[in-house]
Amino acid sequence: MSLTRLFYIGALVSVVYASSLQTSLAQPALPGSGAGIQVEKPPTVDSAAFIAAEDTLQAIQNLFQTRRRGGRLFAIQGGAGLLGAVGYLAMPVSDSSPSVFSYTANDKIQIVSILAAAGLPLLGVGISKISRFSKEKERALIQQYRAGQPLPAHISQRLKPKYFRAWPKM
Repeated sequence: MSLTRLFYIGALVSVVYASSLQTSLAQPALPGSGAGIQVEKPPTVDSAAFIAAEDTLQAIQNLFQTRRRGGRLFAIQGGAGLLGAVGYLAMPVSDSSPSVFSYTANDKIQIVSILAAAGLPLLGVGISKISRFSKEKERALIQQYRAGQPLPAHISQRLKPKYFRAWPKM
């Protein structure tokens, strides 16, 4: 026997075997009952609505992650400004001859004021963003959305098309 004949015979046997399996599944469950095997169909889900809901959940997660990241950056910059102000407060004021690195008490107050004035608002905005877009609030919002409640207005207004992408562009 040639290899091609063996191949065709093997293919024929597998087709016959597969068709016998299909007919045996369609036979009645109990002899004489007339009832075939009942295959439960999965519940019908509006696939477009399901995909849209999952897409919205991903957008919510991207929004919260992006806002938390921005909050951390603001907080780091504000904290650095305040640390600079504290550092300048810790430096001694020189009353000796003026040089490049020496400054008076008036200069010190001005430098500390500028650093604190720049750092405090940044730190405040950062902390505010971190608290408004915390992981706990994200989880609660996702639970509410999955339960069928609509998104709050302040969240739905912030959901831009960039958050619906897999990796939002900043």
